Amino acid sequence: MQSFRNKFAGRELEILNYINENGGNPNGYLVMEHFGAKDYIAWRRFT
Repeated sequence: MQSFRNKFAGRELEILNYINENGGNPNGYLVMEHFGAKDYIAWRRFT
């Protein structure tokens, strides 16, 4: 499994902005779908 850090390097701000724009506590699946994350670790990193 490719690590979240490698998969989304440089996109942390984009992800945090997306979460903030969606109420600050988005559904984990929504985040995964939006960013193409397929693993639970990726979701947990920004929850």
